[in-house]
Amino acid sequence: MDGAATDGHNEVVKWLSVKRAAVTTTAAMEGAAKNGHLGTVKLLQALGAQSNARAMDLAAAHGHVDVVVWHSENGCTVDAMDRAASNEHFDVVIFLRQSP
Repeated sequence: MDGAATDGHNEVVKWLSVKRAAVTTTAAMEGAAKNGHLGTVKLLQALGAQSNARAMDLAAAHGHVDVVVWHSENGCTVDAMDRAASNEHFDVVIFLRQSP
């Protein structure tokens, strides 16, 4: 499950959850977020995975604004802004500064 999620293979994630009763993990959520697979992040949540601060931090560090926006609805960390800034993803920093 972790590898499929990290690589954004939604159909494999779905298949594993149904046919193999695979359990979603934080590693799956973090890998999908880090690699900018928003659809996979949403799918994992629908399958019971929890959003977490590290997933948002990884998305910010790699400049995936859409994933950061989605995670911001579930809480933001200071680390996310720091990591985005240190990697020069200023669009992410601007979004995080404007978020309530």
